[in-house]
Amino acid sequence: MLHIAVCDDEKNSLRQAAEALRMDKRVGGIDTFSSLKDFLACLGTGAQQFDAVLMDIDFPSEASDGLAAAGDMLHLAPKTQVIFITGYNDRYSQHVLLADAEVTGYLTKPIDPALLSRYLDKIIARQSSRDYLNLSVHGKQFSILCDTIIYLESNDHSVLVHTTGTRFKVYGRLDNLQSLLPSVFVRIHKSYIINMNFIHHLDASRVYLENNEVIPISRTYKTQVKEAYFKHIGDNV
Repeated sequence: MLHIAVCDDEKNSLRQAAEALRMDKRVGGIDTFSSLKDFLACLGTGAQQFDAVLMDIDFPSEASDGLAAAGDMLHLAPKTQVIFITGYNDRYSQHVLLADAEVTGYLTKPIDPALLSRYLDKIIARQSSRDYLNLSVHGKQFSILCDTIIYLESNDHSVLVHTTGTRFKVYGRLDNLQSLLPSVFVRIHKSYIINMNFIHHLDASRVYLENNEVIPISRTYKTQVKEAYFKHIGDNV
């Protein structure tokens, strides 16, 4: 059963969204929030996890908006998918997919239950096809979407997990995390594991990432990296 949050500062819209969700038998729990601050605070405690959130975009009484809050969710609740909702058909349509978040859909108010049902189908399908890395950071459990991890770096007795949104520091060994990662990750050095989806190009001794960082390839992994990368390219042509 899906557990869905609704975050909207308009009471009527909040109620209508919750009613639309209750019509779907796949939804087992609904929590409503009338402010971004309360919703993000709930996620920050780690006490409640949601499969998805129906997130209004415009919050005129708050310093932030739904687009920015969805970006904050990448490290607070990376598994939570976002369906943006808005009463403005055209104001935000060109910005939604630029949000740094797990965007699943975009609905205009009042919500069409049939269209919402199709988005719930999409949420369930994405849940079954995504890989996550489960980590403990400062005593809190986090699930990081592997698609957002650029590379992992060994740093003394800890590992730095560099993602598209932030960086996590976890205590442990790079070797132990390697076995938890999907095949798109390749070891290029005793201190580095790279997500090949973020490689711009490579040469005999370096990997050049899409974010302009350059990571060394050690002699030990040189052949392995070349073979893995060209296979990755071939598989995705």
